[in-house]
Amino acid sequence: MRKRWKLILVVITLAGAGALLIPALQGGATYYLTIGEALAKEEAQPGQRFRIAGNVTPGSIVDQPTDFRLSFLMEDEGGQVPVVYHGARPDNLQDGSGVVVEGRFHGETFHAETLMVQCASKYEAAEGAEHPAEIPKGRDR
Repeated sequence: MRKRWKLILVVITLAGAGALLIPALQGGATYYLTIGEALAKEEAQPGQRFRIAGNVTPGSIVDQPTDFRLSFLMEDEGGQVPVVYHGARPDNLQDGSGVVVEGRFHGETFHAETLMVQCASKYEAAEGAEHPAEIPKGRDR
């Protein structure tokens, strides 16, 4: 009889853990859409939450730091969409930056709840910078 209760307790514990884990994994399984894919899905079923990857269109950033409002155009080969984000401007956001936004469309404008700036894939030393191997020993960096 005790073994049966232990087994029931284990099953209940695993079911509870699964009930908590499944929604967390579903949220993390969201992949990035292109702008064209997101626009097509929004047209078919309005109000969905999307995660879209693209680049900031040069010259389109409008920052209103007193209102914590940032807007810009995001583009990729599938099109262009205006984005509005309420929050602090990321330091590395600039023209041409790769960005990932997560949120919903309101009309033709994408309202981002999350804004992530992708790191550049290439890092180049500043002009005139010494190569680390060329720094004499005993010299502070």
